[in-house]
Amino acid sequence: MEKPQLNKTTKSTKYAGGLPSTMIALLNKHIETEAFSSQIYLQMGAWCDVQGLTGAAKFFRKHYFEERVHMLKLYDFMTDKNIVPVTPTIPAPDKDYVDLYDVIETALTHEFDITAGYEKDCELALAEPCHQTFELFQWFIKEQVEEEALFQTICDKYNLIKKYGITGAAILEFDDMLADLAE
Repeated sequence: MEKPQLNKTTKSTKYAGGLPSTMIALLNKHIETEAFSSQIYLQMGAWCDVQGLTGAAKFFRKHYFEERVHMLKLYDFMTDKNIVPVTPTIPAPDKDYVDLYDVIETALTHEFDITAGYEKDCELALAEPCHQTFELFQWFIKEQVEEEALFQTICDKYNLIKKYGITGAAILEFDDMLADLAE
């Protein structure tokens, strides 16, 4: 593990992070991932809004903000260690979906991918070893368990609608359920 260095410009012993460069790279990668997640949910919300699914739009807008909070948690972790995080350039997410189920299933798949990334990087943090980064990633994994459960439940409910016949009334009721989840 790299040791904290003296700040050569001021010749002080100001704490300079204490994180190995491999962990700093992983943290910056997850900042980018959380930023992209927020953009995906913002885009999904816009798609839903244009389709008249205002409850779903509200639900995805809430998740946009949650992902921003997650990104800031990573920023704060780094800046608390006097490490300047990288503010990523985010590519535009897809904006076209077949239907509401396509949006929800895409969100669930995205959450699975995010969980897999934190799981893999948790192992890397232990192998380094960097227990402070490991602990931070553990927090994110707990969040991911909740996110996956939420989106899986939503997919399951939509599949029930598909099984018994999608009607306009059923979609409107489902949209109302998503609005309630955003409260």
